Amino acid sequence: MIILKDKFTRILRNFLIILFLCQLFLISSSFADVSSQCKHVARELIGGTRGPSDYNNPLNRKHIIIVEKFHFTPQVEQLIKGSTDTHPPHDLNYTLKHFPNHHRALYSVIRYDLANRKPKLDKSAECYLTLALTFKPRDATVWMLFGLYYQRKLEFEKSLEKYQRSEKINPDNAQLHYNLGLLFLKKEDYKHALKHARKAYKLGIKLPGLKRKLIKAGKWNDKKLIKAI
Repeated sequence: MIILKDKFTRILRNFLIILFLCQLFLISSSFADVSSQCKHVARELIGGTRGPSDYNNPLNRKHIIIVEKFHFTPQVEQLIKGSTDTHPPHDLNYTLKHFPNHHRALYSVIRYDLANRKPKLDKSAECYLTLALTFKPRDATVWMLFGLYYQRKLEFEKSLEKYQRSEKINPDNAQLHYNLGLLFLKKEDYKHALKHARKAYKLGIKLPGLKRKLIKAGKWNDKKLIKAI
């Protein structure tokens, strides 16, 4: 009986390894330009005794609270200082090792990376985002964050591709449409900027910046909405 149980465990583990590798292959076309250190992200998902957990799964809430209490503290999130180390990278890495798709931690990593802070992160922001999508390829928020990362690097075509992947999964994300509006505004594509701006505000976003930029460009003509700014 014990032999059969061990054999089943090995078969299950091998199946999970194959599943992760298949997920990595299916999304690899989106990461063709990511540095070589990011190409082996599946190994991190397979390794470890506990394994990674889904940030979006309510059943993991208790574990999330513990990790956030001791590692992803407000000061770590705001990149002020570390919790278990002097600087934030160690705690950010710990958080994302346990929850690869932890949205707020990924956003902190993006900000830290783009600011060229030292000491350096354990991995680049691209690697953390790649790892998150290898783990959960249908997490629309991670795709959006990847788009935001490229948008802030002024790599607009890469940004647009990531945003479009996010939109396919969740077409009613107000923040996504707001970001897309800003992206198209930068590209001086006012038709699409206005389209996404209107959708963002219809979905309830409160940020006035995009609307003000469109008004300044003479592209927003809804008087009721202009008065509401």
